[in-house]
Amino acid sequence: FELGTKLGLPKFHTVNREGVFVKSVPVVAGLAIVTEAKKDAMTEKAILFYLKKQNLLFGEADYKHEYPFCWRCKSPLLYYAQESWFIKMSSLRNQLIKNNQKINWVPEHLKEGRFGEWLREVKDWALSRDRYWGTPLPIWECSKCDHKLVAGSLDELNAHRADSSAVLILMRHGEAESNVKKIVSSYPEKTLNPLTDRGRKQVLAAAKKIKAELGGEKLAAIYSSDLLRTRETAQILADELKIKNIIFDERLCEIDMGEFNGRPAEEYQAGFKSHQNGFTDRPNQGESWQDVWRRMRSFTLDVSKKHSGKKVLVVSHGDPLFLLRTGGAENLESMDSNYLAVADFAEFKMNNWPYDAEGNLDLHRPYIDNVFLKCPECSARMTRVKDLADVWFDSGAMPWASEATSDKRQGTRQRLPNDRFPADYICEAIDQTRGWFYTLLAVSTALGEGAPYKNVISLNHVLDEKGEKMSKSRGNIVDPWSVAEKVGFDMMRWYFYTVNTAGDNKLFNLRDIETKKRRFADTLINSFLFLETYHQNPLMSLNPRRDILDEWILAGMQNLEFEVVSALDKYDVTSAARAAENFTDELSNWYIRRSRCKFQKQNMDGEKMAAQNTLAEVLKRLAVLLAPFTPFLAEWLYHNLKNLDPKTCILESIHLEKYPKAIKTKKSDVMKIMDKAREVVALGLAERARSGIRVRQPLNALYISPTDYNLVADVLYVIAEELNVKKVLSDRKVEKGMVLLDTELTPALKEEGLVRELARNINGMRKEAKLTPEDKIILYYDINYSTVNTASRAGDFKELLTRWEEVIKQETRAREIHFGITDHENFLIHKVWNHDGYEIGVGIKRVG
Repeated sequence: FELGTKLGLPKFHTVNREGVFVKSVPVVAGLAIVTEAKKDAMTEKAILFYLKKQNLLFGEADYKHEYPFCWRCKSPLLYYAQESWFIKMSSLRNQLIKNNQKINWVPEHLKEGRFGEWLREVKDWALSRDRYWGTPLPIWECSKCDHKLVAGSLDELNAHRADSSAVLILMRHGEAESNVKKIVSSYPEKTLNPLTDRGRKQVLAAAKKIKAELGGEKLAAIYSSDLLRTRETAQILADELKIKNIIFDERLCEIDMGEFNGRPAEEYQAGFKSHQNGFTDRPNQGESWQDVWRRMRSFTLDVSKKHSGKKVLVVSHGDPLFLLRTGGAENLESMDSNYLAVADFAEFKMNNWPYDAEGNLDLHRPYIDNVFLKCPECSARMTRVKDLADVWFDSGAMPWASEATSDKRQGTRQRLPNDRFPADYICEAIDQTRGWFYTLLAVSTALGEGAPYKNVISLNHVLDEKGEKMSKSRGNIVDPWSVAEKVGFDMMRWYFYTVNTAGDNKLFNLRDIETKKRRFADTLINSFLFLETYHQNPLMSLNPRRDILDEWILAGMQNLEFEVVSALDKYDVTSAARAAENFTDELSNWYIRRSRCKFQKQNMDGEKMAAQNTLAEVLKRLAVLLAPFTPFLAEWLYHNLKNLDPKTCILESIHLEKYPKAIKTKKSDVMKIMDKAREVVALGLAERARSGIRVRQPLNALYISPTDYNLVADVLYVIAEELNVKKVLSDRKVEKGMVLLDTELTPALKEEGLVRELARNINGMRKEAKLTPEDKIILYYDINYSTVNTASRAGDFKELLTRWEEVIKQETRAREIHFGITDHENFLIHKVWNHDGYEIGVGIKRVG
């Protein structure tokens, strides 16, 4: 094709659009080239027969080759060369590149990579499409001189109309008795409402004025409504203007008021909530304004064709004439200027516009194809080209199409308001780098509007568990509704935010989403449930002095707000979401765990109140941060906090709260202290793991360097509790950033470890029995002495439990402890364990 074009060879098709060889092709004329994705047997036989007959067949063999198919229905496709309309985007290449420099791309490499390369090699835009449905190209071609005209407005369609329009002189009847009585009167006339004496004089005066304005030009006809008041008006006009015949047309009648016919006008008007409702609402057995517009439009089309280029007088009523003059538009702002007074008249010229069967303006096919223009070069008839615009042009024009900033009648366009354009950001998949992302930029650049968006987030593909792109045709897609039923929509969103950055492929795995839900959403929910379980009113009424853990989590919350808002300002959604995820883990597994004893106090004191207020404040601020990410979870948390104390969350919805601003602060001393404390804890836990001593086994001491000791002096108790050591000491022998763990297990430490393990198991039984923290219990235990090696024990196990009775009661919320078990059936739960060589039976009863 390209070589033939270069050499000036003629271009013609040998195959038609149905895939059949045309008549000019010998041997195979009328035969199909493809039938159901296989070469047509008759065509193949005809070609082989011809080649054999001409002794031109070198060889015959079957072979496989590629062929284009529709990816949806698998039908074979035919490449077909045809003329197209283009937008010369190549001439805008430099401006496109310049505008792209103003855009922030996520991921950044697309700016100069995939998108930038596309702009540097930008091709002219093949704009036209050979289809029926869509936006028609506003291009008319002359049938004689081939001149082309692009219409940019409805007024241009009028200015270049092919045929002269009939000029209608629209006149409202003179004052009638119905006007004086202020009643509505439509067909059938229940009472006759002739013109008043004043009305006849009004019509006669109007007739003389029309006659003067005509200046000797004759009217082609008078058309009139056949109600009495319009009949009389038409007859006075006919007598004065010397018109013999009056043509009565029921389409010109007053709007049918139905059950209100003959009743006071105010009753009819009261039947509509507003003037706007009159377009669609019909009174019982009556008409709407839209109904009237349709018949008036039908009348004017007929009259315009019949009396092309001539003047016609039309006598009708106020509403029908108003609708005709405004084109049936639901715009009542023009009522004062377009509503004719009694005996008033005005010229009206039919528009050369496309209307559908209902009389509505419709710029689509087939209506636009019936609009013809006069060639400005040779005056011949012009017909619209049958092509449509590429649907991507519609998408590229979205900012202007979605705003009422253009006047399609005059073809003028106003600049979009600054708060609407350019868009702050858009988001779509990477396919759109040559689709929507490009067409938006292309249209905006062509209009001289600059970059249409400030930021763009380009997502990559979602892959299945095997790493293959999800596709309906492959059958490897995942139904999002089924996933939502299992984990919720919020967690689906959260997974995509946090699994990797926007520009990376997403390997979709339901198990990963469930893990995210458990580690993040469930952790956050449990954090609230912990507050709900232990809180005591008042929650936020007082603000007692907070301890270092409270100050640390509040400082962390302020730092999180800065991280999240700063990341979102850079459209880095992944970093923002991951920061919130990490903070939620710290809230639960450090702040709440280390503050548990404060919350579990039976009586409210300053320390417990401070902890309550702190956790409530943090959860509210965290919910506000999460609102754009997980709207349902955030709303749930917000309303549950409000139920604890209405003063905590005062608005109806979290989505009405103001989003925090990114306020950068220096890292507080509290944060530095706690960072070092957690570092020490991590080193201590590593030492425990190396020595094989579980954390529940108390140890005597942890030694750290004097430098580290001085830094964490205020949180030594936190380190000791987390590592389960009796004390944390300074030792010059220990280097900075190192720890030394005393792993010697004395009989007393072993005994305490045994008790702690027993308490842990009892609390596990409480949880299994679905007891709440407020539920008190009575403990029963028994020992199988045949399993006890008394020689290796520091005293009898019964005596051990007696010594630690108060500790066990406190940690398991037991009111009483009894030795001896005789009846298992009355227990809420009963279990037998082996504790360091002791076989111990434990039973639980709920108090009360």
